[in-house]
Amino acid sequence: MNLKIVCIAFACVFISQVASAKSDYLDDAIAEYPSINGTSLDSCSLCHSTGTNRNSYGADFDAANRNFAAIENVDSDNDGFDNITEIEALTKPGDANSHPTVQASITVKKPNGGETWTIGTKAQVTWQSTGNVGADVRIELWQNGQKVKTLKGTTPNDGKQRVALKVSLPTGTGFTVKVKSVSDPSIGDESNASFTINPVP
Repeated sequence: MNLKIVCIAFACVFISQVASAKSDYLDDAIAEYPSINGTSLDSCSLCHSTGTNRNSYGADFDAANRNFAAIENVDSDNDGFDNITEIEALTKPGDANSHPTVQASITVKKPNGGETWTIGTKAQVTWQSTGNVGADVRIELWQNGQKVKTLKGTTPNDGKQRVALKVSLPTGTGFTVKVKSVSDPSIGDESNASFTINPVP
């Protein structure tokens, strides 16, 4: 009987300590990030995967002497988003399957205004994409708001493509390049300013 009482007492103390730890770190987290109060981050799953097993964020938190601010710029779950970005988006920084939704976009990097292309050569077009843009993009040449030519009807969305400047292209000023998603043409971008195409020297 005495052994049973001791076991029950030990269990009560252990549960009390776990509950106290939970309360302490959650209180600290809410004090640091008030917006998580009452959300899915206001729970043990912020730092734990199952039971007392820490997730990657919990491990980093522990290694940083339980300092939330010290690991804000760390990407604990290696999903491409640092911890503070995840916390602000109310996604779990210790779960790679929980991350902010990235809006699909394309940004033309080059040509972006002021460049000079020359007929008979090849020019480099570069861009950056985020989110679900698709596997392929289209590259178009525009002049003064009018489409002139599709330079590439489809090319891999790898951020760069050299295009041949054929003699059939017009020359002059006011040119821009548009890069669009092939699967969703509403996703795209255009050079911020115009560039020039010169004739064959």
